[in-house]
Amino acid sequence: VYKRQQQVTAYVAERDLVLGLVKRLKAVEDVIRAYIYEMNQCITNEDGITQLAINKRNRNNEFLDKAKSLCAAFGQEYEAQKAVREQNRQVFNEILGWIKEYFGDQAQDPEPQLPPTLLQIKQQGNKLFDENNVEIEELEDDLGSDGVELDRPLDLVF
Repeated sequence: VYKRQQQVTAYVAERDLVLGLVKRLKAVEDVIRAYIYEMNQCITNEDGITQLAINKRNRNNEFLDKAKSLCAAFGQEYEAQKAVREQNRQVFNEILGWIKEYFGDQAQDPEPQLPPTLLQIKQQGNKLFDENNVEIEELEDDLGSDGVELDRPLDLVF
């Protein structure tokens, strides 16, 4: 009987030990499952971020390709216009040569002229009006009295 009692006590002790271990293992399993769930969430987030980065890189590569294409087209257009400008310069020089040949020493190289400023027009107008005894106030009312800047060039074609 005593031996039987010892065996039962040993069995209960071992059973309690095993059940305690199982309980601790289940707690560890729960912690590991929670960690795995968090890691899966991180992986999902990282996959999304990676996909966004890939999309952005692809979009930027498309922009780069379009920019290279535009630069090449503008370069070709520039070279074409450069050739046209050179052709025009040659024609102008040829015409200028003909003019000099025709007029001799009387022909002079034309100097580029800027369009007149409002102030220059006003001064020229004042001279004309003074010479013809016309009221200058009318011209002053039209040019400058309302705060218009008089020293900037006009876009006029004469």
